Amino acid sequence: MILRWRDVSDHTEPVCLEDSFDLSRLAEEHSQIAQIDPAHVAVCASIHDQMCTIQGQMDTRITYYCSRCLTPTVQLVAVAVVERFVQDPDKVDEDDDQVHLVSDAIELDPYLEQAAVLAISYRPLCSDSCQGLCPVCGINKNVQTCTCDTRRVDPRLADLAKFFQQDE
Repeated sequence: MILRWRDVSDHTEPVCLEDSFDLSRLAEEHSQIAQIDPAHVAVCASIHDQMCTIQGQMDTRITYYCSRCLTPTVQLVAVAVVERFVQDPDKVDEDDDQVHLVSDAIELDPYLEQAAVLAISYRPLCSDSCQGLCPVCGINKNVQTCTCDTRRVDPRLADLAKFFQQDE
């Protein structure tokens, strides 16, 4: 998505854009994502005090692999988009996350992608009560039960555990 400073400065009202944005590259880069739909982006831009402010929202649907049981699960993601641009390098305030523009064109794609990356769940779950996979036999404990012994023994105490098993 490209927005031109000149187009925004020519209007007294905010200039609004709506478009779809392809995020499929994120699915290739993040192993927990099975699929990501194109995002619907709706933003409005206005200029005040020689600063172009872009505000809006990006909505998409992400299919994750659950981090416990590997079951695909779908989440709807809504991301707020807020960016500020200035053309005058003297007006840049780095504490306020402003971006200095060197041309008339504002390329929004990298900022939209960054907002999407920040919205990706680090450890997606199919549900809060997901029991995950059995570490011994590998079955999905949400679907089946198993009788595997999953107790962990501290390796420093393994010989002591063997001693107590001999008495039985």
